[in-house]
Amino acid sequence: MVQHNRDNVGKFERHIERKNEHYGNMNVDLSRTPMNVHYRDCGGLTYNQYLDKLVEDSKVSLRGLKKDAKVYDELIFDVNTYYFEKHGGYEFAKRFYEEAEKEIKWSKRCKDKSLVGTVKETVQQVSHSKKWKSPQAVNENGELKFNKRGKPVLIPSYSILQDQFFEHMRTAGFTGFDRGERGSTEENQTSLQYQISKDKERLAAIQEKIDTATQTFAEIQPVKLEIDEGTAIGKKSLTGKVQMSQADYSKLTELAKEGITSRKKIFDLENTVTSMHERIRSLEYKLTELSEKCKPYLEALKAAPLKVKEFIDNLLKPKEKPVIKLSRWDYEVNQQQAKENHRPKKKKEERER
Repeated sequence: MVQHNRDNVGKFERHIERKNEHYGNMNVDLSRTPMNVHYRDCGGLTYNQYLDKLVEDSKVSLRGLKKDAKVYDELIFDVNTYYFEKHGGYEFAKRFYEEAEKEIKWSKRCKDKSLVGTVKETVQQVSHSKKWKSPQAVNENGELKFNKRGKPVLIPSYSILQDQFFEHMRTAGFTGFDRGERGSTEENQTSLQYQISKDKERLAAIQEKIDTATQTFAEIQPVKLEIDEGTAIGKKSLTGKVQMSQADYSKLTELAKEGITSRKKIFDLENTVTSMHERIRSLEYKLTELSEKCKPYLEALKAAPLKVKEFIDNLLKPKEKPVIKLSRWDYEVNQQQAKENHRPKKKKEERER
């Protein structure tokens, strides 16, 4: 977070509102300025003029503050550009920050009810309000932490805001990003540092291409030399016939036999490749067909995973066999029949006697 007073906020305002004509930052593209989204503006007023208006309307008070007091806080929610490009680009970024904007508003604790739900002032309440009570920090063992003077160590209010922001965005359906490391003292890269890191990545990619090309050249070069050597075999005579030594003739004959054999192998491999391509197309078609059939299930799983799981579990649960209760009379009859069935049968002759 960066703080500004009334005197130096003008420079910040000209930069953030793109009022300058020239920028030292090479990443600032003024042609894209109309794409910037303002979720709340000052209605044509400067930051200081808007602050004076809030004081005049008794919405905020500067009573007791020094002349050079820090009255502006700049809070940055930084998300890697790749995250937006991966999930839909510019339109996705707009929806993301529209949702993020909902998280930084005045809460119901504000005494001035006209400010409840308005944008940006929440940041001031979280960081400056004396009524804001941060919970006490704990160590790795879950024990409360105290400083050298024995006073409790409180969790920074902005750390709480980061937790709430992260959970809020995940609940709203924006996933695929992580909360910043707690307690980290690392600072954001400057524009030059960012460019240097990107140049290093590009250099590594180029070096990888060079290494691949070098390896390919090392494999191709001996073959090319052999082809050139074979092309140069023999000398044409005045009659147009080619004369060559016995060794060159033998080598050329071997190459011809190898070429005929290789042609058969290449033909077989081409047939195999064609067959594999056909199989891939068939599998892709089946995959598309299966994806269409599963689409309603996947959408339902995304919308209500617990309910879908409960439904599937109930559907696949094995049915219990019904328990038949017998009366005492039925039980005795069944027992008697079981005994009759287990008695050994007498031979026919013995029965006739």
